[in-house]
Amino acid sequence: MCADILPSRTSQLDPQLWAAAGYDLEDATRYCTAHQAAMNHPNLHVQIRIRGASKFVTLFGQWADGVMRNVTPAALAATAQQRGWDILNASFSGDTNALRLDYWSSINRQLPPPPPSPWFAPPPGGQGNVPSSQPAPSDGGSVNQTLVITLAVILPVCAALILGIVLYRCAVECAWGCGGRRT
Repeated sequence: MCADILPSRTSQLDPQLWAAAGYDLEDATRYCTAHQAAMNHPNLHVQIRIRGASKFVTLFGQWADGVMRNVTPAALAATAQQRGWDILNASFSGDTNALRLDYWSSINRQLPPPPPSPWFAPPPGGQGNVPSSQPAPSDGGSVNQTLVITLAVILPVCAALILGIVLYRCAVECAWGCGGRRT
């Protein structure tokens, strides 16, 4: 469903409003009742609300289409990875902190900022570099954070999408009784 046409307030779930707009009252009542039940469900799923989200959703749709067309997993992964980075760069100019802040804002995260990293604090005594017993920080930290955030958001969506495709494909094969092909 497209979020642009769904009711966005509970006050919009009055079937009389829909009937006044030209919809059948019985249909509007069923629709509003179902929509209200979905909104009140404890396992409510809302669309991700970050810049570029629609592009990521489109990417997963293309990925699912590739699965259905039996494209090799390696080819799917390579294409998805490149397109994912392209979307990230187009939406956030490669700024992984902006991605993180957008995501945190979308889930109403209210945590205080993390404490400063001990890697960059001067050692006791005031002078010198990072103690030699500790490895120096790498510049790859932001890439690892981006990867973790991206995977935390994308993998559950992909898993649900693949499960849906597999179940749909099984249903088609069972319904047609011949491996999904009509004879």
